[in-house]
Amino acid sequence: MKNAATLIGSALFAVAATGMATACGQEPPACGGTEDYSNHSAPKVIQSKDINSFSYTFLNEGRVATVRSRGGHFIRVDDDGSFHGRCELRLVRNGEKADFSVSDSGNWQAPPFKTSGTVGKEALAELQTIIDKYDVARLNGFYKRNSARGNYFNLRINYDSGESITAGGEGGFSVVPDGGLPDGAFSAFFQKLLQQSGQTVPSGLPPANTITHFELSFFNNHPEKGFPAGRYLMQYFHIEGREGGEYAYASFEPADATQKIVFKTDFKKQEVKTLQSLIDRENLTALSGYTNRKPELGDQKFHMEIAFQDRRLLRADAIGDESVLPAKYWTDGRHFVEFFQQAAVKRGKAFP
Repeated sequence: MKNAATLIGSALFAVAATGMATACGQEPPACGGTEDYSNHSAPKVIQSKDINSFSYTFLNEGRVATVRSRGGHFIRVDDDGSFHGRCELRLVRNGEKADFSVSDSGNWQAPPFKTSGTVGKEALAELQTIIDKYDVARLNGFYKRNSARGNYFNLRINYDSGESITAGGEGGFSVVPDGGLPDGAFSAFFQKLLQQSGQTVPSGLPPANTITHFELSFFNNHPEKGFPAGRYLMQYFHIEGREGGEYAYASFEPADATQKIVFKTDFKKQEVKTLQSLIDRENLTALSGYTNRKPELGDQKFHMEIAFQDRRLLRADAIGDESVLPAKYWTDGRHFVEFFQQAAVKRGKAFP
């Protein structure tokens, strides 16, 4: 009787599974396996730049996220995004305007959030700039599923030309496309739309204008990229209670072990704002919690520290060869070198 009951149960499960597969139009993935339902022939280049509608749904289940290293490994980091749970971001052209909506289901950190508004149609062009920057068209046709949990995304972009970008995934880390997803960039863009429409942005990272300390150090061994090879250290710090208490320090140690260059000065408030904008533009806060130490691979070192007035401190570091560096949010530090270089030139000094 026990065997008969087992067979009946298995048969009922098979019928249910078949019904699910029929409803989705796909066979359910094997337990523990990842099924690739991607349309590999879908075009990976979109000619049009005129978005008609944009829809992006993704899952943010808490403060744990991943950043991919250049060596292809996923490093778990803190996720301080403003949207939580199941998040839906939409932007649709409406004549000379564009209607947007933002919603999330919330989680243990934050209550549910839902709102909508209208902005100028130029927002669609700005969104297309982000799509181009992250080469989102490469995702067209991508779709993977497995029986794990933690990741979900559904992307739909329609253009006036009739072209479209569609992609999705559901399951564990293996359903995330190579190169990652632009969740952070899309979230930041929709936060900006909320601000433009006079609405309150959900609490997340503190605004950049509350920064009190910044430190970035790294080794550049590619002088062909436009700045000398060697070890760089760049710092900004604010001393509370002192008038004009904004200070900067930068040093450069050449790779050929010649004389070390040091630059230090008071900072003007406008320079602090420029640095804050650069930190935002480079999305360094997305690296908070990134730690990848493999000194046996090499002597490359990367370290970041950003402190805010609310006493929050963001850190990231890596030791090894170039493979341990974060791939998605870190390039080569050139823009920060240029920023401190310009500050030095204004004061008749040199860096590097």
